[in-house]
Amino acid sequence: MIARNAWRIRALLPVTALLWPSMCLASDPAYAAYLATECVTCHKMNGKPTNAIPSIAALSEGEFVGAMRAYQTGQRPNEVMRTVAARLTPENLAQLATYFANMQGKAIPR
Repeated sequence: MIARNAWRIRALLPVTALLWPSMCLASDPAYAAYLATECVTCHKMNGKPTNAIPSIAALSEGEFVGAMRAYQTGQRPNEVMRTVAARLTPENLAQLATYFANMQGKAIPR
């Protein structure tokens, strides 16, 4: 039985090797915190918006990803955010969304 299914294992190895780095980063809170340092430069994490810049602390993952994708596609007009969002991969968006969703009531170190 194992010998008959060995081809399946061999077929999945290259795919696993390609996906492994992003799978590791997706669950790395330290890397997510690193990515967030650019965001918190403008978006204050105390839950109170500053001028026209909203707080993104405790924003749901769906809201965060949806907003960032809207900036990426130009559906939301803001050149600064479009430039920032354009550099983010889908994995980065997932990392940041999880990071900020878990920020409710927590201070972010600067």
